[in-house]
Amino acid sequence: MEIKRFLHHGAEQLIASINIQTTYCKEPKFAPSFEGEYYAVSWSEKQIRADCPACGGKGKITGLDGKEYMCPACKGDWRNKAVVGAIKQWYIKKYKLKNISISNSNDINSIKLEFEQANSESRYSTSITIRGRNIETMTFDEYCHSEKSRLQYELTDNYAEALAEIKRLNKEEKEKSVNGN
Repeated sequence: MEIKRFLHHGAEQLIASINIQTTYCKEPKFAPSFEGEYYAVSWSEKQIRADCPACGGKGKITGLDGKEYMCPACKGDWRNKAVVGAIKQWYIKKYKLKNISISNSNDINSIKLEFEQANSESRYSTSITIRGRNIETMTFDEYCHSEKSRLQYELTDNYAEALAEIKRLNKEEKEKSVNGN
């Protein structure tokens, strides 16, 4: 596997040429570069809120005299709705290659690719590591969610593939919430 850096006007600079010869490791899913952008599917929980039963989310009600009055149930603050459930909101995490290293354990060389999340506002570590035999599928371990999706723990260099998966998963979640499952 060769890792290159692209310079101005399309010129390339070879950063590293790595030959991996183990029985456990095959060709990588894609050849990473420091300039490339990589994607993984993830989710966060979005609260489903009910409209105010008295005003239906308007903040006002119409009296018998035809005038509008502030809703007595929500006091006009229709944004402060009761939480009635939760739904998964799927999104794309973007990663950049941060570090490459080779380790030797039990006389077997193993490559380690470290990626840093590019679109995170978290103050906690947002890096992931792909090791050895996982380089073929570009899968990684992430412990913040209990359920797995096909791409949720897998990096891809294909944005269209990740976006299609996001749309499919969000559509499934929306159908679940409408059907009440």
